[in-house]
Amino acid sequence: MRDDIMQQPAALRAAIGYYESSEGAVRLASAPIEQAPILTGMGGSFHAALATAAHFHSLGIPALAVEATE
Repeated sequence: MRDDIMQQPAALRAAIGYYESSEGAVRLASAPIEQAPILTGMGGSFHAALATAAHFHSLGIPALAVEATE
């Protein structure tokens, strides 16, 4: 589990890098958005969902952050 957590920053940087590339940007722009994405999380991941939803809103993309519970 610790290894998974330690790999997350690099994995996120790689994902961001892909979507900032020409190929990734075209792919992302062509993705159909029929309804607002729902982002979920608990603790730190919920706060990341809140920040991501705010970023989506700044781009004109409606998004919803919902706290996951057990």
